Amino acid sequence: MSCNTRVLSALLLIQIAFLPTAVFAADVAGIEALMTRSEGAQKAPSSADAVVIDSFLADMVDELLSARDVAEAIEARSQIVKYRGWKPGLSLYTRSYVLTARRHIQKAFADIKAWPDGSHKADDLKTQATRNLTILIARMASIELRQLASGLLDHPDSTTRYWAVKSIAGPAIASQLNSAVTADADAAKAIAGMLQKRLGREKSPEIIGLIADFAARLKGPESTNLLIDVANQRIKSYEAWTVRYELMDAMLLKSLAKAIGDESSAQRKAMLSRAFCQLYSYVVQRYIMGWDILSLESKSYMVSVILEVESQSLSVLMGRKSDVFKKAVETAAGKGLSALQKEHDALLGGSGRTGTLVTRLNFKYNPSSNRTQNAPKKLKAPPAGIKKPLTAN
Repeated sequence: MSCNTRVLSALLLIQIAFLPTAVFAADVAGIEALMTRSEGAQKAPSSADAVVIDSFLADMVDELLSARDVAEAIEARSQIVKYRGWKPGLSLYTRSYVLTARRHIQKAFADIKAWPDGSHKADDLKTQATRNLTILIARMASIELRQLASGLLDHPDSTTRYWAVKSIAGPAIASQLNSAVTADADAAKAIAGMLQKRLGREKSPEIIGLIADFAARLKGPESTNLLIDVANQRIKSYEAWTVRYELMDAMLLKSLAKAIGDESSAQRKAMLSRAFCQLYSYVVQRYIMGWDILSLESKSYMVSVILEVESQSLSVLMGRKSDVFKKAVETAAGKGLSALQKEHDALLGGSGRTGTLVTRLNFKYNPSSNRTQNAPKKLKAPPAGIKKPLTAN
């Protein structure tokens, strides 16, 4: 039975009865034997081996498209990913497998577009099938598949977008781009460019978190630009009092701090320092100014960010142990927030003074300004009528 026939049959079944699907028998034994035989092989799979790979993937991608529930989809994806081969000695086999998978996945996306539209169930089926394929691409963790996911970065379904971003910006992709063996400067630049464009439109904090994590892992100039872009987007969210998923900022701030320490260019170091200090300042300012409107959960998250960054990053940047925020937060809990504000101004700038961290990092918050005061922007008061309590999610 062809893929299109099976898919159309599945659509018909969904529309009339939700009957169980057939069980398709892929040649698991054949592909497993081939993968085992290929370990350590110094040559690409033979034409006969290629037939085994092609047949297995054709059947399994077909099964994934025909999956009727989460369990079936997970099983189909797991089988495809399992026989990709993950040992270094399987690299020639793995590349052949991945490229064959790319061809079948690309065809599957084309098949989905040809499915009939109109009914709510049909649209749901198309969305679910697209999600399953996108998750598969991410799980395959290969730079070779990045073009399949790039067209889904603007997909209206946030789950599909999440997995599309992970497909091109997951930890395994960063590792491949950083490796001396698999490094691809053009691919790194292209991926960073796509993610920067996505940042300008993305509202999901989970997806923004993926991009920040990728930027922190990636080596090279693209990493710095991407980190700064993520920080600037978070800064805007703080200014609008629309920030969500506040715990993400601990990872982002620690990544910025590490990048500051690793950066050799004075100009780029200043850019990273500016982003770090302004974002960290807004975290502290939000905690202080939002005391009466933030939920207890949100306050707890923000304290975690403030103290985690102080203990793991400020001490490194300052060249000495820093626990002033920790002491101030402990004081603030019982005696108000003035102690925390005082330490903020002393470290990051404010109240007519330049912060000690700013002096040490040697940057200006506003490079074009001739003003002597070198302080971060002040967070404006929360908009009138804001929903209370303001939660982190």
